[in-house]
Amino acid sequence: MPGLLHMPYEVLLSIMEDFDFVDVANLALTCKDLKFLVVEERICKPITKARFSSEAKSAVLTGGGYARALRSIAKRREALATVSPFTVTTIGYCHTYIYCKGVLCYTLDNRIRILNLHGSGHDELVISIRQLLMVSGIQNYTKRTFEILYCSKEVVSCLSRSLNPDDQTLWLIVFGINGVDLLVEEFVSTHIFVRHNEKFLYVGIDSGVDTSSWVVQGYDLTTQKQFPQKVDLPDVVGSVVGTTVCFEIHGSYFYALSTRDIMDTMDYESYYCCFRFPLDSPSNELLEQTEMWRRRHEEGPIDERQTILRLDEDETTGKLMIIECRLEWLQGQRRQRTYYATEIIWLEDKSETSSISSRSQNGFEQTEPPQRLPENTHPDNGFLIHTIRVQSYQTLCATFLDLFDDTAGTQMLRLHACSRQPKPPLENTSGVLRAPSETLETALKELYREDISFWPKSLDTAESEELLRLLNPPMYSGDVQGIADERSMVYVTGSKDKPRQLIFVGFDATIRLRGVKRWGETGKYFEGSISIDRKGKRKDILERGADMQVSRGEILIDVQEETAMYRNMCLGYNFGRAPASDL
Repeated sequence: MPGLLHMPYEVLLSIMEDFDFVDVANLALTCKDLKFLVVEERICKPITKARFSSEAKSAVLTGGGYARALRSIAKRREALATVSPFTVTTIGYCHTYIYCKGVLCYTLDNRIRILNLHGSGHDELVISIRQLLMVSGIQNYTKRTFEILYCSKEVVSCLSRSLNPDDQTLWLIVFGINGVDLLVEEFVSTHIFVRHNEKFLYVGIDSGVDTSSWVVQGYDLTTQKQFPQKVDLPDVVGSVVGTTVCFEIHGSYFYALSTRDIMDTMDYESYYCCFRFPLDSPSNELLEQTEMWRRRHEEGPIDERQTILRLDEDETTGKLMIIECRLEWLQGQRRQRTYYATEIIWLEDKSETSSISSRSQNGFEQTEPPQRLPENTHPDNGFLIHTIRVQSYQTLCATFLDLFDDTAGTQMLRLHACSRQPKPPLENTSGVLRAPSETLETALKELYREDISFWPKSLDTAESEELLRLLNPPMYSGDVQGIADERSMVYVTGSKDKPRQLIFVGFDATIRLRGVKRWGETGKYFEGSISIDRKGKRKDILERGADMQVSRGEILIDVQEETAMYRNMCLGYNFGRAPASDL
């Protein structure tokens, strides 16, 4: 260490450029004289390797704050890997909800409530569902269901269905929370998805011929006009979004991915089938297709009920990756949950995008499949998958992060993490560095060690009892559902026949929800009171903000700003440092 401390600044800066941000953060913890490594802007700017993370993007946008970004990323990674949340609190009550891009949209008492959790929101936007349906021109709105489909870039998409099972007419309602005009469209379908950003919106419905094939219709939100051509995705087989098929907007393209294709019945191999087309020019002529090898059927059966399929932007490289976590019976013997990452590779010659030529181009046809790389394969051995209520995989820290029920009787939800860390470089008997084994299972054991963590860490202390009450609110048990992103988890618990309780678990130290008291401190933090009656109606004291208007021609919709429900409940804790910390 003295040699490092006495190096010229320029030499040290050059060395740090080759370090991973985690290594730099850990090195700064070893000695107080090295703390400057995570404080000095010149050092932190080139070593913020997770440059596609929101923290790094924000630093680039503002032209500073690289040291803060590095510390924030390192803390988030450590919190996820060791399942040490910074915030756990009840957000409110809801009938239904979605959680997209860090924004929570939920319904209660015939109103939509919108809260930006990643942005540490302390006020919520509130919209009347009844008024929204009325001004959208939907008839018999009292005899229809209502659900929120998607939220992104301050645009919210909703869906209304008839209570009559013979009526398959769907009404799509799209509105902007800050003044974007309404878009109302009618569809006839049994399956539907929506993806959008602030400029473009795409709706996918089943083809009507085969419920496993999709047709995508696009809209320009800036002009409120529909694109003239629909895009057919005939090879995208699968109706369960997030399990057998997924759709995302990334950059300037719309992407569709499936784990099945029309060749599956003829081959012993399974492939990822991926499509994309430009957002501003959707057409079958501009549709690109590629395939990547997935698995061999002889490897064993899969429990698709436990499969997670998504498209993720890698926070370090910016590449769009296929992320799949599946439960397999390898060789028909042992059950194992495994995470797989696959890079999407597009063929330069568009004339070779058919299924057969694509496979031949990649050398898969009638040959041995490509060898799986250890860095893209992470098995989780031995955990009781049937107890998991919310599962996720965190690519930033190579961690399975789960919410599971620790008992067979009374509900006892806890957090579980299975992370892996790289071992020291491999050496042969002569002390010379060597490559890992060519056998995947052996290579995984040589390269990585696994760490298992729980939160709360134990069940028999007064502290753990209080923490368990946060995760398991009294009188709200059963029907646990949730979703996790790269910095948080949101789940609901409670009977479906009445409002359920919404719980937020945050692993980002920069998310600071107003009024949530810090763990270990005393004092009253309540800002109001709240209760829910039998019908699910909210009774509370609210701070009424200024009303806003969302317009569509002569139609006006009131958007009210109210105190976030969690501020009136104060059922949670922040486990981070005081605001004057080194963040």
